[in-house]
Amino acid sequence: MTLRSLVVPAFLLVSLGASSTSQLPGQAFSRPVSSDRIVLQLQTEDGEATVTVLNGAMARVEQVDGERIGLIPLLHGNHVGVSVVSISRDSVTGAEGVRQLGMLTLTEGRPTTMSLGAFPVTVTWVDTQPPAPPANSASAGPCTTCCVSCGGYNYCGCRVVTDCGDCCCPTTCACPGSVTAAPAGCAVQRPSRNQGERPDATS
Repeated sequence: MTLRSLVVPAFLLVSLGASSTSQLPGQAFSRPVSSDRIVLQLQTEDGEATVTVLNGAMARVEQVDGERIGLIPLLHGNHVGVSVVSISRDSVTGAEGVRQLGMLTLTEGRPTTMSLGAFPVTVTWVDTQPPAPPANSASAGPCTTCCVSCGGYNYCGCRVVTDCGDCCCPTTCACPGSVTAAPAGCAVQRPSRNQGERPDATS
């Protein structure tokens, strides 16, 4: 699919120069415009993940030691517009920068494939959910993003589910009822269901 060019609104896309309570220092992120949760299924050549993010926040899919892509979904009535950006990282400072690539228009339940060189990804808008209820655990912390590594890719959102395991940020997404606390004040991690790499939390 050919991506359409776009201008990403300045209030949505930010490249941090200092640390915040929920992102790593210098990490690129996008400010949500509402607390509605958008559920996306991301399928790569080596596997798939179900990633949930807030409306206007950034989901990430990254090749381990390779290309990094950010997906910023925005609700527009009966469809979701997804701004697609390339994420680069300074080898000295570790600070991230972004370059806009284009935009996808998603209809619920219909897969859309984008090809970015050697990094094809099929994106499906699975569901839209209302804002999550307040987290029950006082130790939930300020987490907004967690990541799972699986099949040579990192997948990041406020909740990520893969065959290798899953993670969830209680203050942002509704986590499974069996999970009541968050290690290190951030993401809830559960053991892998199949063999794979362990989840990783961003705090």
